[in-house]
Amino acid sequence: MLCYNYVDTEYHSGQKLQNTGLVCTMSIFTYPKLHNIEPGEDIDVCVKDRSPNNFHPPQGQPHMHDFILLSYVQSGECTQLVDGVEYRTKRGDMLFVGMNQTHQILLDRHVIYINILLSSKFWDEELARVENFHSIFALSIFNEFRNLSEDISPVISFSGADIPDIEQILSHMLTEFSKRDIGFRAILKCCTQIIITKMLRAFSNANKYCALAVSDAMEKILNYIDVNLGRRLTLYELAQQCSYNPSYFSRIFKECFGMPFSDYLQKRRIHTAMELMRSEGLSVEAVMERVGYSDKKSFYRYFRKITSQTPAEFRRNIANK
Repeated sequence: MLCYNYVDTEYHSGQKLQNTGLVCTMSIFTYPKLHNIEPGEDIDVCVKDRSPNNFHPPQGQPHMHDFILLSYVQSGECTQLVDGVEYRTKRGDMLFVGMNQTHQILLDRHVIYINILLSSKFWDEELARVENFHSIFALSIFNEFRNLSEDISPVISFSGADIPDIEQILSHMLTEFSKRDIGFRAILKCCTQIIITKMLRAFSNANKYCALAVSDAMEKILNYIDVNLGRRLTLYELAQQCSYNPSYFSRIFKECFGMPFSDYLQKRRIHTAMELMRSEGLSVEAVMERVGYSDKKSFYRYFRKITSQTPAEFRRNIANK
């Protein structure tokens, strides 16, 4: 295993600090909390003034952190990658990078960004006090909800009056961190919670329509399946109904209903067959045709798999009730 130590000079709140212990393992740098957040502290705030020829780690070098990073672009633009996914960030954008996620920065011009570094302890304990934070923000952005749409990203884009508001809060945090007057930790925590709440609002406003669109599309798909249950249905056909590519549709469907489309389709067909056998005196062949089976062997196999009985046994049990 290759391991390198570097000496990196950063500007933290206007103070020039010597930062040692930058570690590279297999060409991916790891920025440890020990050398970025001071011992006994849970927050660090720092300004990064970067250009293509003044950058470390080397341009485009992937790196990781063992802390949470909120990175706000104050001026300029740059391309950032989180776990290999590319995002173009500009003034007003706040990027979230979780612990041990791969982060890369590609510069083609001068950029200034402000980083808030948070320990896992602060993240878990302090931010849990932000209303609905864990249930909406953490889960929605970075886990389940993120899987439902390719449009959702770890970049929160502020606009209008929110930009000067966020920058004023960040400026206040830098001042407090630099001066370290009595009570500065409490102020840093409060400011961070305000920023997180604003991020939550911006995220919710930007993505509620996406969530509603997914929900509405899935409802229409279920209706479409029921109406066309008697004929062959394919994943490609259903994906076309909501203008999604098949692989994306397959992923969304499984997230929404907890099973692949093929499993749902078989269960829906068999349950509909059971309803027909209860309410109408149809032959097995007629029921099969109604629910989209042309092969009796397949119908019997899926019927037994889902109900643990054959169609004949199911009918006898109904008659005995």
